Amino acid sequence: PTMPLGLHFTAAHSGMRGDIEILNFSVPITERVLHGMSVFRRASMMARTLRNMSLSSFISQARRSRDLDLSCSLMAGYSRGEVRVTSADPYAKPSIHHNFLSDPRDLVRLREAVQVGAGLLEHGAYRQLGAVRTSPANAVLDSDRALDAWILTNVTTGAHLSGTCRMGPAADGTAVVDQQCRVHGVTGLRVADASVMPAIVRRGPYPTVLVIGERAADFIKQAS
Repeated sequence: PTMPLGLHFTAAHSGMRGDIEILNFSVPITERVLHGMSVFRRASMMARTLRNMSLSSFISQARRSRDLDLSCSLMAGYSRGEVRVTSADPYAKPSIHHNFLSDPRDLVRLREAVQVGAGLLEHGAYRQLGAVRTSPANAVLDSDRALDAWILTNVTTGAHLSGTCRMGPAADGTAVVDQQCRVHGVTGLRVADASVMPAIVRRGPYPTVLVIGERAADFIKQAS
């Protein structure tokens, strides 16, 4: 999809600066799945897509495959998810609970993001494109309670997951690695990716992950 512009701002009364991002996508995921691919790649991508979204959501997007999607994202959340090992088998899938918006401070800020996004669509520049908001409805936007319910129904992940092997001292029961990416209690094992971040970065994590890898490589060289 194309992303002509992005808006980054701090939500009102937020304790985290630059915590909101709004992006407009000219083509949703279903457009990539349904057009311009071989049958094999289309089937493969559809399978991956359906693992991350409900069938009803996929069908809804397919019907609106030429629509503009406005993505309102909370880039710094207070809510914390949980990943647990389910088996000694390393190939067994873990238990994952995202706990989206479980902290009420997150829902309030994401509500503001949606309201700002809806306001953008009323701007003359979007009107010239023939943009008409299809969701949420005016009645939903006029009620905080209804808007919160709409958000909780439509919320999903941006896929940049992190923090599952968070960095911290050994005394911290939630920490997995130390400041040199060494796994607590395991000799000769390090983790060097987005999972060691003790806090989520507020933009795409790719550059940060590169730095983590380079620093871990330096630590390994120094130890050898």
